[in-house]
Amino acid sequence: MIINSNGNLNNNNRYNSNRTRAVAEFDNNTPLSREDVWLAYYDCRKNIRNTESQLEFEVNYEFECLNLWREIISRTYRPGESTAFIVEIPCKREVFAASFRDRVVQHLISLRLVPILESVFISNSFNNRVGKGTLFGAKTLAADIKRVSNNYTEDCYVAVLDHSGFFMSIHKPTLCDLVDELWDEHYHEPDKDLIKWLTRTVLEDCPEKHCRRNSSQSRWEGLSPNKSLFTCGEDKGLPIGNNLSQLLANYILNDFDHYVLDELCPDAYGRYVDDFYVVCRDKGRLLAMVPKIREKLASRGLILHPRKFYCQHYSKGVKFVGSVIKKDRFYLSNRTVNNAFHTLRSLNEEIPEPMDLLWLENFQGRINAYLGFMRHHDAYNIRQRFLEEIDERLHEYLYIGGDYERVVIRKKYRRRELMRGIIASKKKLVKIEPRKPL
Repeated sequence: MIINSNGNLNNNNRYNSNRTRAVAEFDNNTPLSREDVWLAYYDCRKNIRNTESQLEFEVNYEFECLNLWREIISRTYRPGESTAFIVEIPCKREVFAASFRDRVVQHLISLRLVPILESVFISNSFNNRVGKGTLFGAKTLAADIKRVSNNYTEDCYVAVLDHSGFFMSIHKPTLCDLVDELWDEHYHEPDKDLIKWLTRTVLEDCPEKHCRRNSSQSRWEGLSPNKSLFTCGEDKGLPIGNNLSQLLANYILNDFDHYVLDELCPDAYGRYVDDFYVVCRDKGRLLAMVPKIREKLASRGLILHPRKFYCQHYSKGVKFVGSVIKKDRFYLSNRTVNNAFHTLRSLNEEIPEPMDLLWLENFQGRINAYLGFMRHHDAYNIRQRFLEEIDERLHEYLYIGGDYERVVIRKKYRRRELMRGIIASKKKLVKIEPRKPL
C-alpha cells in the first residue's frame, strides 16, 4: 500500500496488482496525513520503551495510530487519563505522566513547534533544547564570568534568581493566546488551523480532574499549594512531566529573556527553566535590575522566589543547575551529591531476588546518568566513594569501567547475549534427519 503526502491511497503504481481498493476514507484531502501520526509515534517511542502504556499501544499500533488520526482530523480528540505521583529528588514535586497515546499527540505538535521555537529563542536558553541542558548551562555561566571579568582580572558580580511555583503560576488562557499568535506568525502549512486547535485542546485540559494517583494521598502532605495542580487555582498551571509543558513553559519566558537582554543590557544572561543568572561588572547596576525584573514577571502573573536570591562577587563562587562554579574550578553542588547517594542507596534496597535483567539495566542507566554528570566536574573522589557504595550482591553482575567512569553489565548477563545462548541451545536440540536417497 502506498500513501501519498496527503494521506491518500495511490492506486497508480505497479505494486497494486491492478486491484480496486476502497479509498473513500482517504480521498478527502485532509490537511494532516496518517504518516504525520506515524512519524510522531516513532519519535515518541524512542525514549519511552517497555512502559505499560507504550506496550499496550504497540500491540496494535497500526490500528491505534489510525484511530488517533481519525479523532484528530474530526476534532473529537480529547486527552485521556494521566498518572499523578510525587517525586522527592531533586526536590519534592508533583508529576503528571500522560498516557502513551497522548504523548504521541504531544510529539505530533512538537515536531512542528520545535523548529519555530528555535528560531525565536535566545542562545542562552538552555532547557529542553538539543545540544543544551544543565551541564551546558553551567559551562556557559563559567565562560560568561571569565569573559566579563576579563579572564579574572577585573571585578564582576553574579546574581542567580528563581521563580516561585513557576509551572503552577502559568495562566493557561494567556499561554494559549500567545501560542496561537506564534502559530499565526511562523507556521503557514495547510494543517495550521488543525494544529492550533490540537495545541489548545492539550493546553486547556485539566489532568487533575481525570487522573489516577500512583502515590498515596499522604505523599502530597507538605507540598506547597502553589506547587500542585490540585490547589493552584482555576485556569492555572501546567503539568510537570509533559513534553509540551516543558516546551511552552520555556516559551512563556521568551519575551522576558529578550527584555532582559535588550532593555536591561546586562553583561551576560542565561536561563534554565525558571532559574536564571545575570552577570554585571557594576554591582549597583545589577541590583537596580532586580525591581524591573520583578515588575516584568508580574505582567505574566509570575513572581520571584522571596528567599532564592544570590548576588556575590564571582570569586565567592556561584551555584547554578547542580554545579558550583569557581575560578578555573567546577564542583558538584551538595544537593546533587546527596541526590546521587540517595538514589544509589534506594536502589540497593530494591535489589530483586532472583535478579531481574530489566531492573539491572535500569540500575545501570540511572547510575551512569549521575556518573556522566560527575565526569565533567572536579569530582574524582566523589565518583570513587559513590561506586564503592554499590551493594556487593551486584558485583556478580556489574563491573566498573574506565577510571570510575561508568558501570557495565557483565557480558553473560546482557539480555542480547542470553538470547543468543537460548537460540544456540535450541539449535542443538533440533535433530536433523539424514536425507533419504531418491
